[in-house]
Amino acid sequence: MKRSNNAGTYDDSIPPLDRIRSIRDQLDLLALQVGDPSEAPLLADNRQMLRASAKELLRQRNIIAAHLGANDFVDPATNLMLFVYGGDTGDSKATLSAGACCKAAGVPRTTGLRWIGILEGRGLISSTVDPRDKRKTTLKISDNGRSIMDRCLIDISMV
Repeated sequence: MKRSNNAGTYDDSIPPLDRIRSIRDQLDLLALQVGDPSEAPLLADNRQMLRASAKELLRQRNIIAAHLGANDFVDPATNLMLFVYGGDTGDSKATLSAGACCKAAGVPRTTGLRWIGILEGRGLISSTVDPRDKRKTTLKISDNGRSIMDRCLIDISMV
């Protein structure tokens, strides 16, 4: 149930600690927006929220592409970056398969691999070929790619 008080309207079905965490996260994002996000370390909770935002944005983009005709309305570079960023857990060993990235981007493997090469050339992601199986390639977001996606998603969340 929504209630109002001197501080505004709130949903009392959400536990108070969850409301406080949400307010804290929003304030942290505001602080990052006001300052230089590349210099401010993101708290783990904020990075998790931003990853969730990336996944949701990719889901929405895929719905739109499905309704408009995926072949004509796909932006492979953006979709790849959203997928790789959304899958970034901060674990140095965590990677995503190139095949899964191409599928998530909504493009054939050949198109996806071409865009992966472009993104890698720009220093946004890195790829590693499995030495035991040359057909397997794994991807990981670079520090530069993560920083750019952080800023993009922070700016989007502030709209």
